[in-house]
Amino acid sequence: MGTGRPSRRATAAAMIGNVFEWYDFAVYGFFAASIGQHFFPDDDPSVSVVVAFGVFAIGFLARPLGAVILGHLGDLMGRRRVMMLSVLLMAVPTFLIGVMPTYDTLGVMAPVILILLRLLQGASVGGEMTSSVTFLIEEVAPAQRQGFAASWCFSGSIAGVLLGSATGSVIALLLSPEDLAAWGWRIPFLLGVVIAVAGFVMRRELTDDAERPHWQSKPDELPLWRTVRDHGWDFVRAIGITAYDAAGFYLMFVYITTWLTGMAGEGQDAAFDVNTSSMVVLVALIPLFGALGDRIGLQRMCLLSSGAGVVLTLPLFLLLDHSDPWLALAGELGFVVILAPFIGCFGARIALMFPRDIRMSAFSVSYNIGLAVFGGTAPMLASWMIEEGSGVFAPGYLLTGAALISFVALLSARRSPT
Repeated sequence: MGTGRPSRRATAAAMIGNVFEWYDFAVYGFFAASIGQHFFPDDDPSVSVVVAFGVFAIGFLARPLGAVILGHLGDLMGRRRVMMLSVLLMAVPTFLIGVMPTYDTLGVMAPVILILLRLLQGASVGGEMTSSVTFLIEEVAPAQRQGFAASWCFSGSIAGVLLGSATGSVIALLLSPEDLAAWGWRIPFLLGVVIAVAGFVMRRELTDDAERPHWQSKPDELPLWRTVRDHGWDFVRAIGITAYDAAGFYLMFVYITTWLTGMAGEGQDAAFDVNTSSMVVLVALIPLFGALGDRIGLQRMCLLSSGAGVVLTLPLFLLLDHSDPWLALAGELGFVVILAPFIGCFGARIALMFPRDIRMSAFSVSYNIGLAVFGGTAPMLASWMIEEGSGVFAPGYLLTGAALISFVALLSARRSPT
C-alpha cells in the first residue's frame, strides 16, 4: 500500500477506464435511433429504437458473469492485469461497432454481431469499476486516503457520461441530420477508442504485488466460493449497501429527464439542462466527500448520506415536481448533495469489508448484483408504479426504500473494515 498521497498518474490510469465505460454508455444512448435504423430496420422507426435500447440493456445482463470471471482473475493474477484486460475488452467492441457493416450489407448477422459485442462490453464492465477501486485502495493510497482515492473512479463514471453527451452534441451540431444518420453516428465510437488506448498504455505502466504469495487466493479454491462460505452475510450486506447508489444514479441521473418532461411538465431542453448541470456538480463533489469520509470515517459518511436519503427524498421531489426549471434545479442539486457523500465513500467501504485474497471476487459480484437488482430495474419499476396509480412520486418511494436498505445494511456491517 502507498505511504503518501495517492499517485496522480496511477489514479488517472485507474479512473480512465471508468470514464470510457460510461462514455460508451452515453454515446450508445445518444445515437440509439441511428443504430436502430441501421441494425434493426423496421417500417416503424419507434420499433427500431426500442430494439436498439433492448440490445443496450442486454449488455447489463452480462455484467454479473463478467464480475465472476474478472473478479476471480483479479484475485488469482492481480488487479493490474484485470484492469488492462477490462479496458481492452471494452475497446475492441467499441471500435467494431464504429466500423462494422450494417443490416443492408450483412443481413441478420449484423444485429447478431452487435448483440455479441454488447455482451462482451457488458462482461468487461463487470470488473472495470471494482478492479480499479481495489487497485487504488491496495496499491496506491495510504490507509488514511483510501476513500479519496477510490472516489475518483466514481467521479470518472459521471465524467464519462458528460463527455459522451458532449461529444454527441458537438457532432450533431457540426453535421447535417442526413450525414449524422448515415455515418456520423460512428464517429463517437471511433473517438472512444482513443480514450481506451490511452487507458491501456497508462495501466500497462502500473505495478502491483500480484506476484507476492502471501495474499493470493489458492488456485484450487474459488475465491467466490470462499466468499459465500466464510463471508456470506457480509456479501449480502454489500449487495444491500449498493442499493442507494444504484437506485440513486439510475433514478436521479438517468430516468429523471423522462420524469421531468412527462410528470413535472418541464420542457425537454430544460430537463436536460437541469440534469447536465447537476451532474457537473456531482463530478466535483464526489472526491471532496471521499476525502471527508477519510477524515470522519467511511461508515459514518455512508450512514449520514443514506439517512438523509430516507428523510429528504420525498421533500426534494416536491421541488422537482414543478414546471419552474429553477425549482427543479434546486431539487436536483439537493439530491446531488445527499447522494455525493455516499457515492464517494461506499465503494471503498464495501471493498474493505473483505480479506484481500478474495476481495476482487466479493466486491465485483456483490456490486454488480446490487446494480442489477436496485439500479437496472429502478426506471422500469418507477414507470410501472406511476402507470398503476402510485402517483408521480413513485421514484421517490423507490429511492427512499433503497436508502433505507443501505442504511440498515450499513448498521449491521462491521464497524472496522478488514
